[in-house]
Amino acid sequence: MTINYVQLYVDYFRGEGFAPGFDVVDEAGNKRKEYIDGQGNVAFKREGLTFVLFASPDDPTYLRLVCPNIWQVEGDPARVHNAISAVNANVKVAKAFMIGNQVSVAAEALLETPDGFTAILPRLLPILTFARQAFHSQLVAPNTAQ
Repeated sequence: MTINYVQLYVDYFRGEGFAPGFDVVDEAGNKRKEYIDGQGNVAFKREGLTFVLFASPDDPTYLRLVCPNIWQVEGDPARVHNAISAVNANVKVAKAFMIGNQVSVAAEALLETPDGFTAILPRLLPILTFARQAFHSQLVAPNTAQ
């Protein structure tokens, strides 16, 4: 029997009061809710932020949680790179990274069992929220470099 871990994720998010999925509008203008993308990754909202739990069918005990697109880079990216480095150096577990002109924060974990995500997600979500806040703080703090 194959276990559908993606459905476990969706059921968990619903049970915790998160809003799993995202709105998709088709060519005819019809709106519907999609919970997963083509790779089985699950999107959900928590406290106004979008998160994506990346599924890994080949390794169901690997968890990757991302808060995507927290900042759009415009102009010289040097301050952004410095803010990313500060987050990576000072925030436990979280990793900030830039792909193209978008910055995201992520956390990865190796679970003992595939359903172990229920024990670790309540801790990872506030960590990523804090990492996002720490990143923003670095960029809006007064530039003291002379």
